[in-house]
Amino acid sequence: MRSRTPRCVALGCVMLLILLAGTLRGQSVDTLYVRQYGEWLSVRPFFEKQYNTLQYQSPATGKVQALRANTPLAIGFGFSWRGIGASFSFGIPHIGDRRDAPTRSFDFQYHYYGRLLIGDLFVQWYRGYYSESDKGEVSFDAKLTFRRLGVRLAHPLLGRQFSYEALYNQSAEQRRFAICFPIGVGFYLQDAQRLEGLGHHLRGGHFVAEVYAGCSAAIPLSRGYYMGTEVTLGMSGIINGHTGGESAPHLSAMGRLAVGYTQRYWSLAVVAYAHSLGETTGNNTGLRILSGSAELAFSWRFFRRPKWRTPAPATSLELSPADR
Repeated sequence: MRSRTPRCVALGCVMLLILLAGTLRGQSVDTLYVRQYGEWLSVRPFFEKQYNTLQYQSPATGKVQALRANTPLAIGFGFSWRGIGASFSFGIPHIGDRRDAPTRSFDFQYHYYGRLLIGDLFVQWYRGYYSESDKGEVSFDAKLTFRRLGVRLAHPLLGRQFSYEALYNQSAEQRRFAICFPIGVGFYLQDAQRLEGLGHHLRGGHFVAEVYAGCSAAIPLSRGYYMGTEVTLGMSGIINGHTGGESAPHLSAMGRLAVGYTQRYWSLAVVAYAHSLGETTGNNTGLRILSGSAELAFSWRFFRRPKWRTPAPATSLELSPADR
């Protein structure tokens, strides 16, 4: 009997999109809780560590195995000009990586923190994963490849007093404690090639849908220090094609964490992001993709100076005798 999971997940995504469209209306920021810096330009040097892990239960042994990509520590630089930003980074050789497991990768993760919409974009390509036994023995598969193109979209319910920009982009200040409740959907086109026991359908790619909801909190501390956190839980599953087995729903989870110090001209923060997405593949094998990043960033803001104006010529008024 064909599983109803793809239909249920797809229907849930459509209903949630309709709900989001109804709530995206005229929500203004409460200035008692959030102060916008309004900078003209900001620059942001940073250190970053990304990770990607494929976790699955081997059909042969029944044990849960974790295949990890080898990702070194990276250094980068970003900027934002009038609200439009970009950044780039490159790995630091021999820092945080393994020489016996050379992974080739391209991992682009973009996180958009708007007032009405929160978005996460993933463009990921990894080739070469390693596993480590209990005895410390390392096995490396140079041809194992994982690819993903994904997007997550959420709306923060009751978010008028909450600023994602202040917590995770350091472009505003959260003055008071606030919470909101993000609800959203995610869509992913992904595949894992040469992963033993996961079924031939993965070689051509497949779509995975996700629906989720959670809670976010902004916690201002004393004298510019702050902390922010978010946790969401949801359900995910394959929504296209035949998996070669029963397509069961899986739990998905996401977390964000930010700790830092901010003032008008500069900020220093540690920001972490983690995402766990599960699916059922061929031979009823469960696959879970764990991905995320941790970043230490310094932001330096510049403000446009007021234009110099030529002072108006002095004028003299001569009072009439009646006015004296």
